[in-house]
Amino acid sequence: MVFPTHLQYLKDTDVMLASYPRSGNTWLINLLHALDVLVLEGYKQDIANIFTVGDIPEERLDLYAGLQALKNRTKTKPPVTFRVIKTHSLPEPAYYKRAIYIYRDGRDSVLSYYHFNRRFNNYKGTFLDFLKTEDNFLASLGTSGAPCRSWAEHVQAWMASKLPFPVHYVKYEKLKKDTFLELSQILAFLNLERADWQIRQAIESADFSLLKKNEMAKVGALKDENMFFFRSGKAGQWREYFTEEHINIFKKEAYETLLTLSYSE
Repeated sequence: MVFPTHLQYLKDTDVMLASYPRSGNTWLINLLHALDVLVLEGYKQDIANIFTVGDIPEERLDLYAGLQALKNRTKTKPPVTFRVIKTHSLPEPAYYKRAIYIYRDGRDSVLSYYHFNRRFNNYKGTFLDFLKTEDNFLASLGTSGAPCRSWAEHVQAWMASKLPFPVHYVKYEKLKKDTFLELSQILAFLNLERADWQIRQAIESADFSLLKKNEMAKVGALKDENMFFFRSGKAGQWREYFTEEHINIFKKEAYETLLTLSYSE
């Protein structure tokens, strides 16, 4: 999210990179870093003081494998002309001028969010418990708190037809299927030109297996292979995990939104 106290430091040239948690946002950041794009984490970094890549503080978990290379490459380049700022917040029409919104099948997002909470927030409950639990972080975003409903509310808010600023929508499953095409369209939205070889090189450098390997080297292996920030990124994994009860809960809270986004049962 972007803290309310940080909103005043947004610039007219800033582009928001928004998503519900665990929807592919961090993978996309790695792709953009590999293409020499300055991306900040709006909820973690002081955006008032970061105007170049060199200003970005070191990341303890090093989830952005290409960030150090980007810092090294840009030392001899002029300051960037715009910033991309990651957020999980709802739209802020009074402050946002342009945005990229990446969305994913909510069942995969919520399942991944459960594993994320197990690793980083020491969550001990079952997946069923998680689906029924109010989440303070989600509530702080302005959503209902329960993961299924909050995913639907988040997507609905960002895909509203009357947002007063331009938004480029990215479907995670399409980004996985044809990364070159989708990334090229993102660059066009950002008014950036990159050669085909640069785009393909960025895709190779941000491959999930390499990101996971980098994470393991930085943080160390864990007993449960599911407890990684970068797990696999595959689409449709919910089918291997959801029971009939999980499916019914999701249908009750978010079925209409799934249909609107053309996700099958």
